[in-house]
Amino acid sequence: MTGETANPYPADFIESKLSKAGQNALRIWHESLTLLDPRYRDKDFLKAAALSMVDEEYRAKLIRDSEAVAGRPGAHSASPGAIEVKFHANTDTTLHVVLPPSERELEGRDPALRDVLISRSAYFRDEWNLSDPRKYDEQIFVPPAPGDQ
Repeated sequence: MTGETANPYPADFIESKLSKAGQNALRIWHESLTLLDPRYRDKDFLKAAALSMVDEEYRAKLIRDSEAVAGRPGAHSASPGAIEVKFHANTDTTLHVVLPPSERELEGRDPALRDVLISRSAYFRDEWNLSDPRKYDEQIFVPPAPGDQ
């Protein structure tokens, strides 16, 4: 999943492939993970998750061999090869739990994210254009307008 390869995701991928419930589940998934770790903002994660929701074969391969199927999402956020990425799926007998960031880790986060976590009144901007070549959306957290609180 590099910017140099042809983008397999049409601009309306989410709207055309996922039901409304699926779209909302993907949004909630993306928002909650982004709060845990800013590296989840990488659109490659969102693309892989969206595709895994509608393509069972892709989902199984992604879980079996994450790097081979998805490339190296997140690799640009550190030196090449420094981040190992594994995709998991919960089953009836296994529940994968990702812990929230420690208090120390939160101190170093983007001030806009800290404001969102403190106020809990901001919202996420939906940016579902998966054909957009940018790795990240410019602003994912939108603070409330003055007087909206």
